Amino acid sequence: MKMGKLVMLVAMFAVVAFVAPLAQADEVTIACGADSWLKYSSWNQEALNTNHGDDTSLTVGYPGGNVIMKFDLASVTGDITSATLNLYATYTRDKLINVYRMTNTDWVENEVLWNFASTDNAWTTPGGDYDNSLLASYTFQQADEWKYTSIDVTALVQAAKAAGQSYASFILLGSEGGVFSSKEGYDAPYLVVDQQVVPEPMTMTLLALGGMSLLARRRSRA
Repeated sequence: MKMGKLVMLVAMFAVVAFVAPLAQADEVTIACGADSWLKYSSWNQEALNTNHGDDTSLTVGYPGGNVIMKFDLASVTGDITSATLNLYATYTRDKLINVYRMTNTDWVENEVLWNFASTDNAWTTPGGDYDNSLLASYTFQQADEWKYTSIDVTALVQAAKAAGQSYASFILLGSEGGVFSSKEGYDAPYLVVDQQVVPEPMTMTLLALGGMSLLARRRSRA
């Protein structure tokens, strides 16, 4: 092998070795894909069978129920470094809200009920199936009303990806009513995910070829 070709080959591997480990910071904002709230009543069958998928507000706890929402993770392809759930509150005075990861993400917004994730798909546990590991919570104060508040849900989104879920689906629980805008309201929930994305192999190859071309031009001028 001629020395020139050997130098070019070494240079190519050097460029690839330099580029490959470099992950790029990327932030994605994900709109809420579906949301609703599920009401329990021991005496009112109508409450159990009423769907709230079109409601403009979501009420956690009494007199509302369990709030559920989900976000498509198709754009989250890298290592998750942080994730925040952003909710617009209209009434939240001294309300502790716990956020859990749902294990059943196949619920249908305009069909979901207290006992059913969709018309022909019952929850394993009425009120929504979720992992009861508490990884996110926030106590809303009066000062949090009429604005967005961010809740750290990094561990929940990481767990969703690790479980192979296509959606990050959350259930919000609380003993008393906290009211938030739904995706049908003026200020919809949204999820912000920061991630580290490694360039695709083709991108690295193109960068390597670019580096080789640059070296070749420099050698031709020498």
